[in-house]
Amino acid sequence: MLHHCVLDAKENIVHKLNHCVTSEHVSISAKDRQYLLSCSYEKIKEVKQKWEDGEKTKKAVPIDSGQIMELLSALEDLKERLERKTRALKLLGQSTPKISVYDLLEVMFQTVLEQMYKEEWSERLSADPTDLPATAEVTREWQTVTVQL
Repeated sequence: MLHHCVLDAKENIVHKLNHCVTSEHVSISAKDRQYLLSCSYEKIKEVKQKWEDGEKTKKAVPIDSGQIMELLSALEDLKERLERKTRALKLLGQSTPKISVYDLLEVMFQTVLEQMYKEEWSERLSADPTDLPATAEVTREWQTVTVQL
């Protein structure tokens, strides 16, 4: 069952990667798109670091650095998650799996987190902390409690 859940999560990540790279938000060549899809998490980190360091590209077409940084950040996260899923599938896919308790707990935690976590929450969590409400209201059937945050 866990192997099936991890495989589904990996397929979902691959779909998000393809959508992220093939979307028209950043004008890059087909060759660059193919490179971004096929390269590893480490390569994405290297490319992102070069952009952060301000290294100029030799492209004839100007690329908005804000857009490319946003793309590379998203790809960095997705590639890291994809590599974790690939490692987990390798461990779980053996005929008699030998997996450490730590690795098993990590796979289980990530599976539960991905099933319960909503994408829109990341937008709210990455918002400016001063914009967050100062109080939260918790309502039960018979009482309402206001908590100062």
